[in-house]
Amino acid sequence: MSKLEIISDIIVNHLNRFEKNRQKFADDLERLEKTQIKFETEKARKLLIDMDVVFLKEEHKRNDFLNRLNSTLERAKIYPNWAIKTFVIMVVILVI
Repeated sequence: MSKLEIISDIIVNHLNRFEKNRQKFADDLERLEKTQIKFETEKARKLLIDMDVVFLKEEHKRNDFLNRLNSTLERAKIYPNWAIKTFVIMVVILVI
């Protein structure tokens, strides 16, 4: 009989712990259902808008720089005008 009493005592203890845990879980679940979670996205939205403005300004600056660089490269020459004129004049003088 002592083994049966020990086994029944163990089973009763497990059932009592299970009931306490179930009740705690039910209380936590009820508290969680009552809690209303609100996400404040206004700050993040404002930050994204500000970042978008900054990115647009930087893109505009980059495009301006690329346009100036392209126009400079189109006007670029291998030799400066004064060097070409000097060379031509020297060749003409040497030929004469």
